[in-house]
Amino acid sequence: MKLLKVSGPLAILLIVAALIVTLVACDDSDQHKAARAAAGIASGLKVVQAENEALYASGLVDKAEAVAIAQYVVDATRVNDQYIVQLRSLQAKKESNAAVYVELAAGVVKSLDALHGDGVLHVKNPEARARLDLAFAAMEGSIEVLKALMRPAPAGAHYLLPFPRDQDARAA
Repeated sequence: MKLLKVSGPLAILLIVAALIVTLVACDDSDQHKAARAAAGIASGLKVVQAENEALYASGLVDKAEAVAIAQYVVDATRVNDQYIVQLRSLQAKKESNAAVYVELAAGVVKSLDALHGDGVLHVKNPEARARLDLAFAAMEGSIEVLKALMRPAPAGAHYLLPFPRDQDARAA
């Protein structure tokens, strides 16, 4: 198995993305976690697009592949930006609005799944696919945070207040 050497801007961005994911766990607020996850995804999408451009410039991906990945990045960025706007406008989310934010988070996850499944995994060149996978991996922690936050809060709990998710899972 051939290992990829990561250096330069990609290495720095991967480290920054890892730090963002680590910081997500430092605050108990679901809103704060969602905001950090969305920021991590925004950074990760920039890494994927930069890697896509570099791969196209080096000839490792053809024009059709590069355009397809760029379009998926644009779509994912648009959905993530909508999610960020909703989070920023949120002062105190009420339970009645929880479904809206869960739906937006689901849209972000769906767009990232499309980017990876229909874009990255369809790249013909194995080295290019591995490099794009590595760039995409910078977002995995943020994606998992959003997936965890998409679980509904227990009945009667305020959506933004932390609750013991593990105890809820054991009780179910």
